[in-house]
Amino acid sequence: MLLYCKQFVLKLANLSLTYEIAERYGNIYCSVGNHPLYLKEEGVAECTSILEFCQLSKVIGIGETGLDYYHPDFDKLSQKKIIHIRSADDDTVGILKERMQEKSFTGVIHCFTASRRPANA
Repeated sequence: MLLYCKQFVLKLANLSLTYEIAERYGNIYCSVGNHPLYLKEEGVAECTSILEFCQLSKVIGIGETGLDYYHPDFDKLSQKKIIHIRSADDDTVGILKERMQEKSFTGVIHCFTASRRPANA
């Protein structure tokens, strides 16, 4: 029986310990990320740091990333907004326009496969 386990690195400070566990067992791998829970403590991770960690053989992904509004004292503005768009142009543009009417924000669009029309919307 093959058991596969993925250990999330939620704090970059814990990567060494997590990676040691992954190296010890053949079926355990890890990801590298900067969970919103630890933004105040660790700050936003630099892309170069994340990419360096990704070169390690047992690192199989980047995560956790995203938004977390569960805790009321989280700073929403410091959380990265990365929007994945593939074949969902009209819905995404509609949602973004609706949200921009509420309050202006910035973010990153990635996996953008559309024409200039939605990009200019």
